[in-house]
Amino acid sequence: MRTLKLKDPLHPDGGPTIRVKHDEDCVFCTHCTDIFWDYTHGPYMLFCENNHDTAKRPCPYFEEEKEK
Repeated sequence: MRTLKLKDPLHPDGGPTIRVKHDEDCVFCTHCTDIFWDYTHGPYMLFCENNHDTAKRPCPYFEEEKEK
């Protein structure tokens, strides 16, 4: 289980933090281009630059995103 800090320009601290079940989830992958989320349910839609199935966890094409 890992922690993801969501970015939100409306929050001075940057946004909420959520716990993600899989260590190799799409939200941590270099191929993930967009994360759609809401305040009630967290991330609900992910987009992969290679059109992989983002509903499949863990993804067999996972590549760890480099720290920025």
